[in-house]
Amino acid sequence: METILAGFAQFDNDIRAIRTVQGMQQRLREGIWPWKPPCGYLPPKIGKKTRPDQPDPRSFEPIQKAWKLFLTGAYKKADILRLLHTWGIRAYQGRLITAQTLDHLFANPYYAGVLHDPWIGAEYTGRHTPMVSAEEFARVQEIVAGRSNTEPHHRLNDDFPLRGLVRCPSCEQLMTGYFAQGRRQRYPYYKCFRAQCPTRTKSYTASTVHDEFSRILSHSSVQPEAVLSLVGEILKAHSEKTEQAVKAVARRKEEAKRLMAQLQELISMRTARMVSDEEFTIQRERLRLQLFKVQANDLPEASRPLIDTDISELTESLADLNTMWQVIPPETKRGFGEILLPTGFIFQQVRTAKKGLLFETLGSSHRSPSNVVDGVGFEPTTCRL
Repeated sequence: METILAGFAQFDNDIRAIRTVQGMQQRLREGIWPWKPPCGYLPPKIGKKTRPDQPDPRSFEPIQKAWKLFLTGAYKKADILRLLHTWGIRAYQGRLITAQTLDHLFANPYYAGVLHDPWIGAEYTGRHTPMVSAEEFARVQEIVAGRSNTEPHHRLNDDFPLRGLVRCPSCEQLMTGYFAQGRRQRYPYYKCFRAQCPTRTKSYTASTVHDEFSRILSHSSVQPEAVLSLVGEILKAHSEKTEQAVKAVARRKEEAKRLMAQLQELISMRTARMVSDEEFTIQRERLRLQLFKVQANDLPEASRPLIDTDISELTESLADLNTMWQVIPPETKRGFGEILLPTGFIFQQVRTAKKGLLFETLGSSHRSPSNVVDGVGFEPTTCRL
């Protein structure tokens, strides 16, 4: 009888599974994605999913722009990823988009308006608004197939700190550095080695490129008032983190106390022979395991609060970015450059360079000449990080 009843239960589960799959396949045939949509779209909020997904007003256009930029061939995946981070685009649960997420994004036919049935491999036309056309999606797949998915390795070199940041003025591809041998010494140059570049035979002296970048830094300094606003946000975040750490410690102590009380109660029940030896052993190990996990969990560490010396150093550094660039070590310069200019800058066209979110928010302390990045006005009361 137990076997027959178990068979009926299994049969009922199989029927439910089949009907569930059939329901999802029917949604696909109707042009509706039955699962959670990818980045850039929002599902219907109420009831069963009988309507197509709608574009996310916060992320649809930036991600669509990322597709268009990648289609030009002038941007690699690493550049697109930095751009999305600069624009503040986030994936599920508020996390930053990772390189793996970007790979899935560019390989997902959903963005071209195509729904793929994972059971039979069929494809259906979706009713949602496509982000790119079928031709554009196919072109992106060709670019991905013909290009390495990993970011190229950039060796640290004091003579070429802008390698990976400066772009060719003709094709907008990243230039690399090399040495030209003279009669007595070697001379550093930047050059675009892309075969399709119309000016691939032209080289630029490293000093000229570095001077232009120095002019960018000279006119990207941050007002002291903006730094104080930044410090205020940092102190606020530190206070919240410290409060969370204190609460986490209290919760862990309370949980450990509760588990110890349960363990003592279990021992008392065993002494009174209210539970068998087997039940006692199982429950004791379960409680010990829970207690071990509670005691082993890492708690958030409260960061060191800022002191007056830190604030003074931060203000001086952001007020003179050019000097800061000269003194920081080579292994830090690339990260600093990516924060200031996430996608780099086009040589001799610095005006078009896109600043990072931090420096766009904080602004600039004075206006720049015509050949460098325009300063951004700042009002301390409107700064929000």
